This record gives sequence, structure tokens and C-alpha cells, in this order.
Amino acid sequence: VIASGVQMTAGHLRQLNKTMKDALVPTFANGRWKLVITTKDERDLKNDVEIQKVFQQFGAAQSAANSIAMDGKIGAYENFDIFTDTLMGTTAVGVAGGVTGYQGLAFGPWHLGHQVIQDAEPRVADDTDFGRQQRIMWNSIEAFGLLYGDYIYRTVTT
Repeated sequence: VIASGVQMTAGHLRQLNKTMKDALVPTFANGRWKLVITTKDERDLKNDVEIQKVFQQFGAAQSAANSIAMDGKIGAYENFDIFTDTLMGTTAVGVAGGVTGYQGLAFGPWHLGHQVIQDAEPRVADDTDFGRQQRIMWNSIEAFGLLYGDYIYRTVTT
């Protein structure tokens, strides 16, 4: 955990940047790590006067290129490509877990492994109408797993 009990700010990102460098976490090909944050942390960052302009310039560049970032990327700052995830879970922090903590994940490449366990194949439902009608579905199974936990840092803000 990088921080607890603070808002997401430019200072928080500098601290996280130093932590990642000190831990020798490799960067992606563009020289940055990925940071996935909640919408609450996004709001805090956009209200931080130190980095407000960076996000505004990123939004203007996306509009000028006529290519809205559909991947949730909101900008780049302190060696991080920053993404928003609306499904990021919260955690209980503070005295007796009485405060809601907003989690984020910072990571370099090779942090997750992906494997297709079973290729897509057609399956016939077993509750069909005596052969007069059939329901066919495609079924596949994929898995993600944590490969190198040392390349992932969790942030918790309030």
C-alpha cells in the first residue's frame, strides 16, 4: 500500500513514481507504467491545480485528433499512463475500518498472465424442445493470473 488517508494528488503520484523506480519495476515500451484508479481518484486529480492543465491538454489533444480514448485513459503524469476503472473495488481503512479507501493499481509489463483454457466451441443446450428447436451457444474459458506481484503496487486513498 503506497498511501492511506490522503487524497489522490500530484504529490501522491510523485511518491508512487519514486516507489516504482526504487523497486526497479520495468516500464512499458513507451517508458511509463500503467495506473488504474477509481472515478473518485480521477475527480481528485482533475481538481489538483498542479496537474489540472495536463489533463485538460490531454482531453484537447484527444478531441483534436477526433479519437476519444475508449480505453479509459485520462492522461499521463509522473511516468504513468492513467486510466479510470468504474469497477475498481473499495476497501475499509482507518480506525476499525470505518473509512472507505479507494484503491488503485500501478504496474509494469508482465504482471499478469493470460491463458485460453478451452477454445470456443459450440454447445447444444440440453433443455431443447425435443429436437424441434435447438439452442446453440459458444463456450470458452480463459484465465488471468498474477505472475509477478513485485511489479504491482496498490494505492489506497480516502
